Amino acid sequence: MDLRQLPIEPTAEALEWRAEHRPGRIPKIWQDRHLKEFIDERLTKLPFHALAALCIEVFGKERAPGRSTLHRYYRIKWRMRPNRLQPRTPQ
Repeated sequence: MDLRQLPIEPTAEALEWRAEHRPGRIPKIWQDRHLKEFIDERLTKLPFHALAALCIEVFGKERAPGRSTLHRYYRIKWRMRPNRLQPRTPQ
C-alpha cells in the first residue's frame, strides 16, 4: 500500500470517533449558548477575574466558568480570529 495515496483530510467517521473519545469534558462556555454570548460581549473589555465574578453574579456559581476557563476560551478565540494569518500592512 502506497501511503502517498491515502487521503490527507480525515473522514467524517474519524472525526466523529475522535470527538467521542476526546479526554476530559466540554467546558461550560461551549455548552451554554446564553453564557457564551454574555462572555463574548465582554471578553475583551474586562479582565478575566472581573468577568468570572460577573458571571457568578449573573448566572450563579454552578453555571459560571472560572478565570482559567475564561483564559483558555480567550486563547482559543484568539487563534480562530480570521485576520490572524494575514500580514500587517505598514501605515
